[in-house]
Amino acid sequence: MAHSHVPPELPGYEIERRIGSGGNATVWLARQLSLDRVVAIKILAPKLLRDPEAREQFQQEARAAARISHAAIVGILDFGEHDGLLYYVMEYVAGTNLAEWLHVNQRMAHTQALKLVEIVATALNQVWRDAGLIHCDIKPGNILLGEDGAVKITDLGLARIAGAAATREPSACIEGTPTYIAPEQIEGYLPDIRTDIYSLGLTFYHMLTGTPPFEGYSLDEIIEAQQTDYLPDPCEVLPHLPVSYGWLLAKMTAKNPAKRPASWDEVLKDIQQIKSGKSPLPPYPAEDESTILLSPRHRPAARANTINLSAAAKKAITLTASPDMLISQQKRGSVAQSVSSGGGGCLRFFFFLLFLAALGGAGWFFGLRGHPERVEQIKAAFTGKPKRPPSSGIPDIPIRSAPADADAAAQAVVEESSAPAVSDELEKPLVLSAGSPSATPGAWNHPGFIQAANLFNQALTNYQAHLKAPETAQVSLVGIISDAQYAAVLFETIRPDAPADVPVTLYANQCYQLVNDARRARLTQEDKQNLFSLAPKKRHEKLAPYPTPPADVHDMFAARYMQFGYAWDTLPAPVDRLETSEFVYLLNTVAEPSPDTRAHGNLSIHGPLKWLMPFASACKLIGADPRSPRVPVEGIPFPYGGFFMRTYEAGRFGRVGPGQPAYPNIRLITDSEDQLVAVQLVDERPPAPCQSSPMAFSPVARVMDFVSGKVVPEKGDIRVAHTTFRGEGTLRIDTEAADFVDGPEARPQFRSILLLPQAVANNLLYHLLGSRD
Repeated sequence: MAHSHVPPELPGYEIERRIGSGGNATVWLARQLSLDRVVAIKILAPKLLRDPEAREQFQQEARAAARISHAAIVGILDFGEHDGLLYYVMEYVAGTNLAEWLHVNQRMAHTQALKLVEIVATALNQVWRDAGLIHCDIKPGNILLGEDGAVKITDLGLARIAGAAATREPSACIEGTPTYIAPEQIEGYLPDIRTDIYSLGLTFYHMLTGTPPFEGYSLDEIIEAQQTDYLPDPCEVLPHLPVSYGWLLAKMTAKNPAKRPASWDEVLKDIQQIKSGKSPLPPYPAEDESTILLSPRHRPAARANTINLSAAAKKAITLTASPDMLISQQKRGSVAQSVSSGGGGCLRFFFFLLFLAALGGAGWFFGLRGHPERVEQIKAAFTGKPKRPPSSGIPDIPIRSAPADADAAAQAVVEESSAPAVSDELEKPLVLSAGSPSATPGAWNHPGFIQAANLFNQALTNYQAHLKAPETAQVSLVGIISDAQYAAVLFETIRPDAPADVPVTLYANQCYQLVNDARRARLTQEDKQNLFSLAPKKRHEKLAPYPTPPADVHDMFAARYMQFGYAWDTLPAPVDRLETSEFVYLLNTVAEPSPDTRAHGNLSIHGPLKWLMPFASACKLIGADPRSPRVPVEGIPFPYGGFFMRTYEAGRFGRVGPGQPAYPNIRLITDSEDQLVAVQLVDERPPAPCQSSPMAFSPVARVMDFVSGKVVPEKGDIRVAHTTFRGEGTLRIDTEAADFVDGPEARPQFRSILLLPQAVANNLLYHLLGSRD
């Protein structure tokens, strides 16, 4: 009798090595001698050879699978029995499987995950139509990812022949993997298409969140959880994930099969809805009817129509590629959170009164602490810290659904607005080939660049479509914001490696501009009247020119400008956020709102780190790598896409004075032209004791870090102290957060010092309030 670790001998095949084994079979890599090709041979596990029922199922599986011909299904090439061994020969897929990919990379970009789910759903739809076959064990381990980008479903050994071909009682169905198994399989009911829909839904959840369903549960607990427990809202786990993804997951993972889509056609229709920027089609499961427990605030709600406030033309990046290819080998961090902005106004006095009222009504104000929406974003992947969690980098993988014409053009047709373009360089579309090994002269045949450009082009096309036919629910704008931000992350990731003739920075700036335009488009007419009318902001071409005029190197007194992105001074400020009032109150007595971005040379921000110093020069001073990707500052006071940060070990720059603890990390904050505009010293695990007096800590303050947007956590009794100091042309903001749950002897939780020129503080205040006039 053969053993699973001993290579079998089969006529016509040369066995090379074992490539996988499971409970029912072992898979071997072999060469078919007659055709001189590499194949995979699946052999029934020896322990099951004496079971006539298992032998019958094995043969039934091979015959059924051989009737399937689909690009996303592993093809059956041969079948037979030799020396007591039942086997069939399959095409060999070089690459990995989704389970191994997720184990290494944690998470997949939501657009790519949706594409993969669409490929699998399409294939299983044809499997059902052609052979009446269901899989019964859809999971990441049974989805192969080929080196050429192909996605293929394998291991039909757990599938059942439905209808007339079924020969067993329902209770005899071999159950799938418990982590992804449907509740009706556990209960012994006859599985059908909806069983595979449930399993694919949980696989989709794993791809998006990076966490297997019910991770950490025992086998018995998982089986019980599939029937009675719930998984957290993926839109809460990933704040940038479009809500439409959460509703698709909720529909696919309804515990009652009757509440799920009745066919793969319905699933594919919902996927098309999401791809077009809309929500999945109703009906939707109720709160407790799905394994995915969506937050009530993510239920569909109608909003008023919007109008475009865009002030600049955006150009598409022209690519020559197959429209079915999603190509990227670049790493990215966790998806950034998408937040719609509000407007700005001369609300200084209002905010002052609001803050005083908050101090008097601490109990009421404190109750709002349960609603923090912003989280630490992308930092682990791109801050440059030496110790980063394994999940911080997430490379995208090539995914293709079927062979496509290599000459098919995947170009976004873009209508130009009457306003000036972002840059003259963008007038010339970037042309490159995704299907050939060589790049067009002057272009860049980089997979991450192709991925980012395609994503931006699609987001831009969807945005223009929204402007022509605004959606009442505005679901498409959420997806546009998320996709544009992801494209910006990709551009920033590959920017250090970009050739000099490829303006990746300008393309990233286009992404930030598109995000800001989409955010403004989400404002209702009432929002605009309430917010914009109070603070008329306008472009200041002399005080804040765009693009920045080159400095005259021969004139040491020539004006130099900071660059915060196109029309940063007209962007609406999020006045509906409580964090805004805190920052306004903090700067109220030490800064004056001004759009003037002119800078003065030789102003020291922190020791030898000077204002408008090139980022590379600052890195040289602190001994850091200047090639680390920059991350947009997401704090409330900062215009999105105008400020960027990298975090490094502070070393000697972390020492601030005698008797004060040193700070382990330093953040270099630059403008969009990589000029130094601020420095922050950070200690996320500060030692005791607290540096501030217990009386200085406010029980109503919400913001721990204005730069990263970190807010007070819900657990414990976290209080925050902010202190401002005014120097010669600079400002210093000291922040300390401490937990008072054990009484006056508070435990420090966070500590930072933000150092910035006076002019930068004035600009931030203008962004939030507009001018005093």
